[in-house]
Amino acid sequence: MSDLEEVIDQLWIHNTFEEDPWTVDRAYAAIRDDGEIAIDGLVWALGQKDVGLKLLALRLLTEFGEEAKRALPAVIKCLSDGNRLVRIAAMQTVRVVANRLNHSE
Repeated sequence: MSDLEEVIDQLWIHNTFEEDPWTVDRAYAAIRDDGEIAIDGLVWALGQKDVGLKLLALRLLTEFGEEAKRALPAVIKCLSDGNRLVRIAAMQTVRVVANRLNHSE
């Protein structure tokens, strides 16, 4: 993949309300090599109204390394989301990303 639109397309393709243990793996495999553009796509997803898309983006951010730090402001905004599941997932994402950053120093 090479542009933000392709990353966004992959996020929509893998968006699902059903809990499929392979969804995050497949979505991560589809976007992981896009680096900064993948993070831009995940930040975009966090700003959407679709709960499934937000939850997928939050779970995917925990798979990325230090580059996920750039998405933290958008993740922090999700802490006040109207959906309880989004708030819980955002808390978990902040914890995982912060732990990775602390261990990489």
